[in-house]
Amino acid sequence: MDTLCSELSCPICLEIFTPPILELPCCHNFCKKCVQQTLDAHNGHRNNGQFVCPMCRKVTHLRSKGINGIKRNLFAENVLDKLKQEIEKMAKEEIIKKDMCPQHKEEENLYCLTDNQPICTTCKIFGDHSTHEIAKISDMYKLRKELFAEQMKMVLSICDAHANIIQELGHNMELLLFSKTLTQDYVKKVGDSLIRDIQMKVAALIMRIEVETDMKSKLMQHGLEVLYEPKRLYDEMLQHGQSKTPLEFLKKEVGLRARAEKLVLLDELDPEYRDYVSHGKYVEELMSGFEVIKMGKITRKSLVRKISKILKEWKSDRKHFDDAAYRSLDLILAKTLFLEQDPSNDSEDSLSWDLESSDEDIEEGATASKPEVQQTSKCNV
Repeated sequence: MDTLCSELSCPICLEIFTPPILELPCCHNFCKKCVQQTLDAHNGHRNNGQFVCPMCRKVTHLRSKGINGIKRNLFAENVLDKLKQEIEKMAKEEIIKKDMCPQHKEEENLYCLTDNQPICTTCKIFGDHSTHEIAKISDMYKLRKELFAEQMKMVLSICDAHANIIQELGHNMELLLFSKTLTQDYVKKVGDSLIRDIQMKVAALIMRIEVETDMKSKLMQHGLEVLYEPKRLYDEMLQHGQSKTPLEFLKKEVGLRARAEKLVLLDELDPEYRDYVSHGKYVEELMSGFEVIKMGKITRKSLVRKISKILKEWKSDRKHFDDAAYRSLDLILAKTLFLEQDPSNDSEDSLSWDLESSDEDIEEGATASKPEVQQTSKCNV
C-alpha cells in the first residue's frame, strides 16, 4: 500500500495526486494545479508558452490551449479513485475490529454486569459469562451515560470547592519561601556576630533549613496535586464522554468512575499545609550552649548580646515550647533585626520589654559616670 501511494504521488507537491492528473509527453505525471502554479511562478502561463518537466527537464510546448492541451492520465485517476476507496474500506474494517470479541471474533452486542465488560453472544451462551447477569449494550450505555453525567457534576462541584483552598495554599507556599529566606538571612547575621568557632554550626543549620523547607514544600506540592486531581479527572471524563462508540465509552468508564468515587471534598486547608520555617527555633539552637559574656568583649549594641538577652527573657517562666511559642519569638527577633538595620536608631536600649542587667552592664554603666545604676534596663520602641 505504501509503495502504491508513493507511485501515485505528485513529484511537485509530494502528496497523493489531486485530479485532474496531467501526463506530459515525457510520461511524467503531475497534478494540474501544481503545473499551473509552476507556470505562474515562472511567468509561463502565456499562450504558446513552454513547460519544463521538473523530473527530466524536457520542454513541452503548450501552444494556444495552454495546460488544457496536455493529455489527462485517466488510468492513473481511476487507480487513485480505487486506492481511496480501499483506504476508506480498511479504516471501516479497523473500526469494526475494535468492536469485535477478541476470543470469538464476533460483534460485542451484550454487556456482562458481573464482570463489567462488553461480551458477544457466544461468550454468553458457551463462554465464561454463561451464568452471569447480562444486559443489552444499548440499555447499558444509556444507564451508564446518565450515571457518568452525574459523577461529572459531582467532580465539577469538588473542583469549584477546591478553588479557594488552592489559592490559599499557593499563598502559603509563597509565605513559606519568604520565611525560608528571612530565616536564612537571620541565621547568617547571628552567625556573623559570633566567633569563628561556631561557623560550622551556622552552615549546618542553613542546610537543615533547606531540608526542612524542601520537605514542607514537597508536602504542599503534594497537597496541590491532590486538590488538582478532581480537575484533571473532570477533563478526562469530559473527553471520554465524547466517545465515538458505546463500546469505546464502556471500556474505560469503570476506571474513571472508580477514581471519582475515591475523591474527597476538602472544606479547608489542613494544618500541615500552614507551617513555615521558624527562624526563632534555629537562632535558639544556634546560641544554645554559649555564654555570651564569656565569649570575649561584646559591646551592648552587639546583635549577639541583644539576642542573648531576648532568649533569656523568652525562656524564663516558660514551661511549653510549642509552635505558638516560637511564633512569638519570631516576631520579637524580626523587630530586633529591623531596629538593628534602621540607621536612624542610635539608642542602645531599643526593646519594649525589661531585661535583667548583668554585672558587665553595671560596670559599663559605672564607666559612663551615670548617677544611678539600674538593675533593670527599661527599653522603649
